[in-house]
Amino acid sequence: MCNHLYVHYTNDWEEIIWLLTDQTWNSTCLFLLRYVFQATLSTIWKERNGRRHGQLSNTPATLIKNVDKAVISSLRSMGILWN
Repeated sequence: MCNHLYVHYTNDWEEIIWLLTDQTWNSTCLFLLRYVFQATLSTIWKERNGRRHGQLSNTPATLIKNVDKAVISSLRSMGILWN
């Protein structure tokens, strides 16, 4: 369904913004892409704030796990994803 990202991986900011605003996506894929992007930014921002206030840094694997948990938890609370 949303395999498009496997082919169009990028770390270029302009291309990322284009992907997030591209209306040709399936609405479910576009929602998930935007939601994961928001969760990723939120996690990175929390990590940044923690470091600025003297907390220990998390590993990249921990940050990825936190994004995954946040997205799954939110999708479950919306009734989109079940156990």
